[in-house]
Amino acid sequence: MPGFQWDDTRALCVAVVANTPPPTQQAPVQNNTTPVAPAPFTPSFTIGTTVASFTLGPTVTGFDPKAKTAVLTWRTDIPSTSDIIYGKRLDYSHELRETTPTTDHRLVLTGLTPGATHNVRVTAISATGEATATGDILFQFLKEGDRIKGSGPGIYWWKNGVKRPFPNPKTYLYWFKSWGGIITIGDAQLNWIPVGVPVRIGKQP
Repeated sequence: MPGFQWDDTRALCVAVVANTPPPTQQAPVQNNTTPVAPAPFTPSFTIGTTVASFTLGPTVTGFDPKAKTAVLTWRTDIPSTSDIIYGKRLDYSHELRETTPTTDHRLVLTGLTPGATHNVRVTAISATGEATATGDILFQFLKEGDRIKGSGPGIYWWKNGVKRPFPNPKTYLYWFKSWGGIITIGDAQLNWIPVGVPVRIGKQP
């Protein structure tokens, strides 16, 4: 409570205010808490995918030098469609598309060059859109009369769509004067070519 005091000097009445400290102002509270990002949504189920696998091939057979065609076959473990690119010596200038899902696949490659090396690549596409691709598959487009071999020592004469084996070096050298010109092809391609009767001395295949 304020009181009064008489000032004799000035004969004035002054107010004496009690020595009460001013009210303390509280600083605003700052929220220094770091915001926490909401946890990502996790579905309560798993979306399954199905991937096709190659179980046989791809293999190139059925060469037709006159039509310049060959047959590409392969098998997958589940029904799938396929995209195929192929060409001569890594020039993938040809493209085919298989639109009907199946496990046993067969397509005809056209526009091939007899006697030339070709490459083909197959991509199998499952019903869920998952793709599985082969590497670059090398094959030789054979022409009538080619001498061929695989990784083994056997040498064959390709005639009329079959491979006729030379039974011994003597028989081979009866028909050919040197070992040059023999074409080495992949074992898979060689194994798919039907075997004919052996070549004989003095009898034209």
